[in-house]
Amino acid sequence: RLATALEETRQLWLADMDPQILGFCSHLHLPLMAVLLRRADYCDWLLPLQLVYGLAVHGHFHSSGNVFADGVIQKWKYVEPSRILRSGLLCDDPTFKRMQQERPSEDDATLWQAALDEVDNHTMAGPIDGHTSATDFLVSRRFPVHQVSKTRPCDDYTASRLNDCQSFSRRMTLPTIDLITHMYNSLSDKWSGDLDLHIWSADHQGAYRQ
Repeated sequence: RLATALEETRQLWLADMDPQILGFCSHLHLPLMAVLLRRADYCDWLLPLQLVYGLAVHGHFHSSGNVFADGVIQKWKYVEPSRILRSGLLCDDPTFKRMQQERPSEDDATLWQAALDEVDNHTMAGPIDGHTSATDFLVSRRFPVHQVSKTRPCDDYTASRLNDCQSFSRRMTLPTIDLITHMYNSLSDKWSGDLDLHIWSADHQGAYRQ
């Protein structure tokens, strides 16, 4: 009977409640809870009302460390490719020379075969002789990443600074075909006649880059 008598009050309280609080206590009969807590002489019997109308904070609030520190400003880390690209003989590149001085490892055959497989899949060109002369090139070493079922080759684009030549203003996620199609249509409409835009599928299973 008491719950029924307080139902109108319950609906008024729900209407005044903050949406975030309402999300986890809308199923509670807060007026009934307040009455029962009061009758039981519970010291915090005003809690149901505080959930609805909030509560005052008294005294001084001290924070330590960086609880309310200013947001970290990320420095724009972008390097022009012309600053790190090299020209000349491939074998004169410092990374190439260091790799030549390293001892052969058990993973060399696996990495070599993985590279040949990528050549067969037309995702890599080669093999290229070290005494080849080239312009605007960058040498990145490849190392193995041992997983449960296989060994994956990883191109260390961080050490070679190739990653420093990439930049973006915000993270973009296109998890579905519909979103990819929508992006394609939007870009085509905006730059009609001037945009040579192609979309292709990549080998995500074989991809492993750092």
